[in-house]
Amino acid sequence: MSAAIASTSVTTYFKKKQFENAERKLAAAEGLWAYHTVMHNHAFRSMDCTYKLIKTCFDARFTCSRTKCEAIVTDVLVPYAKQLLEEDLDAANFISIYSDASNHKEVRQNLKQLEEEGILKPAIFKEKVVEFYDTRIQYLEEWEGPIKHTKKFSWVLLNTKLTHDNIQVCSDYILQYFSEINLVEDELFDETCFVLRYITDEKITHWRQNSVPLSNRWIEIFKAFSENDVSYKNIGKLVEYCLCLPGTNAPAERLFSLMNNIWSSDKTQVINCCSLAGREWGCFGDSAFRRLASNEMANLKLYLLLGLFTFFLRMLVTQGAEGICRLLGKFDLHGYVESENHMLIIGGMFPIHFRTIPEKDPTTSEPVSPKCEGFNFRGFRWARAMIHAIQEVNNRLDILPNITLGYHIYDTCFTTSKTVEGTLAYLTGQNETMPNFRCSAGAPLVAIIGAGGSTLTIASSRIVGLYYFPEVGYASSCSILSDKYQFPSFLRTIPNDNHQSLAMAELVRHFGWVWIGTIASDDDYGKYGIKYFKQNVEKSGICIAFSETIPKIFSREKILAVVEAIKESTANIIVVYSSDIDLSPLIEEIAHSNITGKTWIASEAWITSALIAKPEYFSFLGGTIGFGVWRGDIPGLKDFLLDVHPNNDASDDLTIEFWQTAFNCTWPNSRVPYNTDFRIHVTGRESGVHPVSDQLCTGKEKLEDIKNTYLDVSELRITYNVYKAVFTVAHALNNLDTCVEGSGPFPKNSCAIIYDFEPWQLMYYLKNVKFTTFDNELVKIDDNGDVSASYDIINWQLNETGEISFVKIGIYNDTNDGHEMKIYNDSIFWNTPTLNPPHSVCTENCQPGTRKGIRHGVPACCFVCIPCADGEISNETDARECFPCPDDYWSNTLKNECVLKEVEFLAYDEALGTTLVALSLFGACIVLSVTIVYRKHRDTALVKANGRELSFLIQLSLVITLLTSFFFVGKPEEWSCQIRQVTLALGFSLCLSCILGKTIALLLIYRGSKLKATEKHDHISMQSLHQKLLVLISMIIEVCICAAYLTCIPPYVYKNMEFQDVKIILECNEGSIEFLCTIFGFDVFLAVLCFITAFIARKLSDNFNEAKFITFGMLGFFIVWISFVPAYLSTRGKFKVVVEIFAILASSFGLLGCIFLPKCYIILLKPERNTEEIISGKATTNDKSAPSTSASCTSEVTNSTLSTMVLDE
Repeated sequence: MSAAIASTSVTTYFKKKQFENAERKLAAAEGLWAYHTVMHNHAFRSMDCTYKLIKTCFDARFTCSRTKCEAIVTDVLVPYAKQLLEEDLDAANFISIYSDASNHKEVRQNLKQLEEEGILKPAIFKEKVVEFYDTRIQYLEEWEGPIKHTKKFSWVLLNTKLTHDNIQVCSDYILQYFSEINLVEDELFDETCFVLRYITDEKITHWRQNSVPLSNRWIEIFKAFSENDVSYKNIGKLVEYCLCLPGTNAPAERLFSLMNNIWSSDKTQVINCCSLAGREWGCFGDSAFRRLASNEMANLKLYLLLGLFTFFLRMLVTQGAEGICRLLGKFDLHGYVESENHMLIIGGMFPIHFRTIPEKDPTTSEPVSPKCEGFNFRGFRWARAMIHAIQEVNNRLDILPNITLGYHIYDTCFTTSKTVEGTLAYLTGQNETMPNFRCSAGAPLVAIIGAGGSTLTIASSRIVGLYYFPEVGYASSCSILSDKYQFPSFLRTIPNDNHQSLAMAELVRHFGWVWIGTIASDDDYGKYGIKYFKQNVEKSGICIAFSETIPKIFSREKILAVVEAIKESTANIIVVYSSDIDLSPLIEEIAHSNITGKTWIASEAWITSALIAKPEYFSFLGGTIGFGVWRGDIPGLKDFLLDVHPNNDASDDLTIEFWQTAFNCTWPNSRVPYNTDFRIHVTGRESGVHPVSDQLCTGKEKLEDIKNTYLDVSELRITYNVYKAVFTVAHALNNLDTCVEGSGPFPKNSCAIIYDFEPWQLMYYLKNVKFTTFDNELVKIDDNGDVSASYDIINWQLNETGEISFVKIGIYNDTNDGHEMKIYNDSIFWNTPTLNPPHSVCTENCQPGTRKGIRHGVPACCFVCIPCADGEISNETDARECFPCPDDYWSNTLKNECVLKEVEFLAYDEALGTTLVALSLFGACIVLSVTIVYRKHRDTALVKANGRELSFLIQLSLVITLLTSFFFVGKPEEWSCQIRQVTLALGFSLCLSCILGKTIALLLIYRGSKLKATEKHDHISMQSLHQKLLVLISMIIEVCICAAYLTCIPPYVYKNMEFQDVKIILECNEGSIEFLCTIFGFDVFLAVLCFITAFIARKLSDNFNEAKFITFGMLGFFIVWISFVPAYLSTRGKFKVVVEIFAILASSFGLLGCIFLPKCYIILLKPERNTEEIISGKATTNDKSAPSTSASCTSEVTNSTLSTMVLDE
């Protein structure tokens, strides 16, 4: 820190400043010397850097000797500072070390010396000191001192896992107090999500274990942003702001700045500070304190400085005291003042005008307080209601019986500048801009009623809150005003907007609206109200179609942009959070644009406003629903409102302007400058009242004859809040006045004096006030300065006279258990063609059978309805997902229900199944017919030839194979699946083994016919018994294979859903393909043997060569089953069964035709050939048409005949 000796201000001051006497100058100089000594950490005997200062500034009588210096510091200041320091150390959780930038090493050495002497315990103390020099921001974590708001920024230290709320609170704070820092909330939200994903618990643990500095942690995070191509400009601004917080002691800075009253320009630089927590201090002896004093201990030095300032200021500042109350400027304020002969004054601020007249920036003249325009009858009624309430208090004997109240009422013109002017006028008492002093000699001001809108009250309450001066709001509902840290002296008689926003969200949910537009005024009331509304509705999946802002200062471009957004949006519900004054320009533009078909949801600020509720607006505002604060009937108010006339007070400008505006006339000899309403400032179009009317007021006009909002006492809501606000202050004053000494709430159970009390004393009673109004409403202020929330739900309807009436259609109450809302749906008027509730959606609901699909870049309520896929359904509206049907079910055509899948199998009742069964029966009948023929002609030679029993077995097997088709037709069952293939295999085995017996016999005969006579005695012949044994052995083998098949891996019913989703192919799973191939492989083996033997024996010379026909039969058998294999494998479902049945029928009919048809032909049509002679070859036939027979064979060898007949005995 620069040495004070180098300050030219010090030298200039003592050279040029003229003191009243030399003694005072000398005392000031010696005080400055002591200050210099302490600030430079010099020992009391030190003479360093003093010679030039002494020579330049002081006269010869000045001394810097040890005696005087120690006397000032040691004997006067140190004992006092020591006492204060001991008291503070006993209660302190931390201390501050002050040092300047030039003596860090000395401080560290001194601390080390104190540590070695045992005065300081080293562990935590030293660690924290060193930590401060590494990173100044670390002190925010532990300092619970005056800078309380720094807790909002502790997340930047990255010591714990972050949440959205951490960053949201910080960004809200910055947006509120630092408008120059531009943050885009949507982008900030995305960047926050990225940070939350990156900073995991493991990451924080890693940083702690490796002692990663804070700066490196953020560098790592920002690198991650860059690597992922994610912008961090908003989160970067937050981190930059938080990490650059100064490590200074703001109260000390403000204390040193008071020296500006003495030093013309320079002031002492504020030294660095570090907060050190958790110190445990022992008892210090007197020597220890002296040691601390000489080694820069911060608290001792601070108190030394405070003492020196007190000493210094007492001697020097008092000489200019006579000039403290200086009038710096006059405000152009208008209102009502009644303070004479009253003991206490209540202030009031009301928007009696709509706005101020814009002034061009002055360049050559002094700025003046702006004028106002647009007389507000509603605000005028509020002001008159306050006067009426104060008069009622003064007339009552149960409230302040010996005290009368006066009032100071100012017009805010619904602007912040006028509100601030009025506030400063209240605090100074002289209509001037010096708020630290009140120079009025009249009755004390006890509280302010005001200041109207939330934005105005915020500006006013920030100023009066500095002095803890009470302010009671009647129309300021913004939620931020409940923050007692920012607005410690504000309370209100209107509910917090958080309740109204919640009620609006509940109303929207009640009617099922999901696509909402929002409009808010560009102030705290609109922004906070609509923000909390959005937070509530978005939790329920309701989407915001558009969100527009109404400018506070008229801008036609911005108004047209809002109108265009309303036109283009498909949202039919629009929530408006605005005052009636701010909303009026937009409504006029909407009327000009003829926008209809919208339903408006109104906030309490305009739902009952006559400025908006005009009959000419009903075509597009009819059916508006809104929330109004509870109404009340104030006795005697109507008569009081009528008791106003310009003749009562010729200087009452507001009353004259009211009269001129109400009757559109000019009061004679009046120069009231407020009779203007330049609507061009509101709508951009000239319309309305001219500044001066051609008609003069007569004074005989009657207020009863006019219709305006001033005399409308049917909807006293805000007016009723004004009434309650006045009585809240009155009851608090009464409680203060009736306090009994010895049982009061203040130190030593004392009470405040009604004629001389501090604002904070009245605040105690205001916060604890509780009373009942004339209509039995309980008024009670909670800890946040709020009252309980109760709203009437109001609907705009047209009455018989063509005026808009405010119909109560429900209520909303805040209860201990939450909230309660009742709506009487039958009494609502809907401004729709069908008079039914409006429908407001971005996309119509997805019906059952569809699901909601996301559309990127649009709100969640805007989606596409995607039909469910086949096999999936959705049975509810707006389903997020379709869910699949169970295995046996499939989705119907509408995709909203699962139905049983169609089961496919070859049924008896379908044409194909009937045809196949008929063919099977037909074939079986033919076989039976053949059997009958054989049975009837069983004794004939042809039947008896070559094995009669084998022929009957073949016929039996053919019947079995043909009837096996019945097992393939119909719904598969376990038993049918198990027997159909086995039965078919056994049938073919029996048939083929019998045929094999025949063909082997024919083969042996053919070979015997080729033998010589000498070899015939060695020829082996096939006897009937051998044939039967062959059949038996073959059947035993087949039966064994089938038994193993059914025992080990039997077939079973199988629901095949692999090839068709919409159908279940009910079929038989054959179990083991290997076993099935083995079963039919044996049949194929028999068939091959039959074909080979028959093919060899086909050349047997005979009148009836049966081998040829068997050969043809086996060829047909092979052709059928070889064709069957690819056809079977390429088909699915029931046609697979059809192919197999066709193969069975074709092969069976082929064998039947080839083996038995020729014989039946001879038996039935050529019986003459069915003789033993012809069959045995003893006779010949000339019938060339008859087929040859193999029943006999004539051997040419030795002219003898070898009979091939095998006759059954």
